[in-house]
Amino acid sequence: MDFYLAIILARFIIMQNGEDREFLDNWGSEYEDFYDFTREFRIKPILEHIGIELNILGDIVESIIGKKVVFLVGNGVQKYSIGNFVLHAIDSLATILGGYFGKRRGKWGRHLIGENLLNLGNRIKSNLEL
Repeated sequence: MDFYLAIILARFIIMQNGEDREFLDNWGSEYEDFYDFTREFRIKPILEHIGIELNILGDIVESIIGKKVVFLVGNGVQKYSIGNFVLHAIDSLATILGGYFGKRRGKWGRHLIGENLLNLGNRIKSNLEL
């Protein structure tokens, strides 16, 4: 269900010209191909599958276009056979909105589970360099 929600949100954001074109021109040159991919999914069956109505989807889209948005993805999504596709769809949605994972810039950034502002210490050690 998360995959379909991310795909349909990205599609509607692009349909409403809510994508960050400047960012995409610099960092996501194939976003038009991604939009074509989103168009392969029929809207009505997806809305029925995920259990929301079109007006609710529109409200969600309006509430995130041009705003600071946080995508919280738990570890559970990775335990499913399609987890990689779900994460890709969510990352693609963030990219459409101007998110660039891996660099801290402007209004966007990527924060790993071990990072925090409470000075609790990093319980997750990694060699990942951002």
